[in-house]
Amino acid sequence: NTSQTQQDNGLINENSEVNASCTFSYVDPFDPVILALTKYQKPINCEDGIPHLVYLSDDTIKVNHSRTSLIGDRNNTFKECRYKSLAKEPGSDFKTVVLHVSDPFTDSITLRDNDDNLVVECYGSNNTVLSRSYFSLIRIKKDLELLLENNYQKHVVTHSPKETLSVLMIGIDGNSKQNFQRHMPKTRNFLLDNLNAIELNRYNKIGQNTYPNILALLTGKRHQELLESGWTLDKVYDYVNEDFIWSYFSKAGYRTGAVFDSYWVTAFHYQKKGWDKPPVDYYYRAIMIAQCKDKLMNAFNKYCLGDVPKIALINDFWIQMASTFNNSQSNPYFGFSFSVGLTHDDNNLASAGDDLYLSFFQQLKDKNIINNTVIIFFSDHGQRYGPTRSTYNGMIESRTPYVFLVFPPWFHRK
Repeated sequence: NTSQTQQDNGLINENSEVNASCTFSYVDPFDPVILALTKYQKPINCEDGIPHLVYLSDDTIKVNHSRTSLIGDRNNTFKECRYKSLAKEPGSDFKTVVLHVSDPFTDSITLRDNDDNLVVECYGSNNTVLSRSYFSLIRIKKDLELLLENNYQKHVVTHSPKETLSVLMIGIDGNSKQNFQRHMPKTRNFLLDNLNAIELNRYNKIGQNTYPNILALLTGKRHQELLESGWTLDKVYDYVNEDFIWSYFSKAGYRTGAVFDSYWVTAFHYQKKGWDKPPVDYYYRAIMIAQCKDKLMNAFNKYCLGDVPKIALINDFWIQMASTFNNSQSNPYFGFSFSVGLTHDDNNLASAGDDLYLSFFQQLKDKNIINNTVIIFFSDHGQRYGPTRSTYNGMIESRTPYVFLVFPPWFHRK
C-alpha cells in the first residue's frame, strides 16, 4: 500500500503533526528520470584474477597444491613460498615495515605468536613472484586483555549496565538511501526481512563530502571544533584520538578495530596525516597499504585482489573479530569500517557489491554473531557528482544517506 511504500522509501507524512518541524522531500527511487541514468552492474567476479596459492588454517599457512598448476608456465613452475610479517611504520600512516621474513616452505608453516599482518609470496622456479596473499589476523593480545578486563570491571561498577552489546559499524561511501534501494535490493531486503533491521528515516548529511559527516559520526564534533581545540591539519589525529568514539569504547573495556579500504582516499588520510600510532587495537592499515601498492595482484580488476574480491577480505576481518570476541558480554568489541572503493567513483557500482554484502550479513546471522552485537549499516551521503546531480531527484539524493540498526533477536523480544 502507499503508506508502506512511503515507509520503505524513508518518506515522511508531511501532514502529520510530529513531522511539522522537519519535512523531507519525496523522491521516487525508481523515477524514470533517474532510471534513465541508472546502469546496473554485474556482481564482482574475480575468478580470472591471479590465483591465491595458500590458505590459513588456525595458526598455520598451507599451500593449496591443487592450485599451484593454475599459475606460471612450464619454464616457471611453483617452487616455494615464504611469508613476511608487516606493521604500520611508527610515525607514519602511509608506510609499512617488515618485522620478520619466514623460512621458505613448500607445504605449510606455523606462524609465530605475534605475527598478525601477513603477506605470503609464492615463487616460481625462476624466483619471480607468482602470487601474493594477505592475511590480517585477530589474535588475542594478553596484555591488552588484562587492561580491557580492568576497564570493563570499572565500567560495570560505575554504570551498572544490564547487558553489554558489541557494536559493529559498516559504512559505504556515496550511496544514497534511494541508490541503496535501487542497486542493493538483496542486501536491503535481508536486513529488513531476516535481521529485523530498523531504518532511521530522517538520517541526513551535515556536510558536502565524507570528512565532515564521518568526523561528526565518530567524534560528535565539526572540523572547526577540532581546530578550536588546538589541532590543525598539519598534525596527526593522535592529538585528538581521545575524542573518537572508539576511545570511549576502549575505556569501557571494548576491544576496538578499524578498517579504511583505501591507502589515501579516506576521510582521515586524503590531504591529512592519519595517525602516528594505531588509533585502535586492531588496525587494518599495514595490510591495506601493502594491498593497494601491489601491482601484480591488482592487475586484473581494481575490485579484486587476485581472484578474491577486496570486499570479501574486509568482511572476513570482521567475521574474525566478531567470532573471537562475541562469545561473552564481558569481552565486547567495537568495530568501524568505511569503504570508498566500490561506490566513490560511480554510485551505479553499488549493484556490483550487492551479493557480497548479502553474503556478509548472512554469515553474521548464520554464525550467530548478531546475538551479542548491534550492527550499524550506514552511508555518509548520496552521489555528489555525475549526471544525476543535474536532476531534482539527484539533488535530494545527494543529501539523503541511510542508516540501518540491527539488534539481537532477544533484544527485540525484551
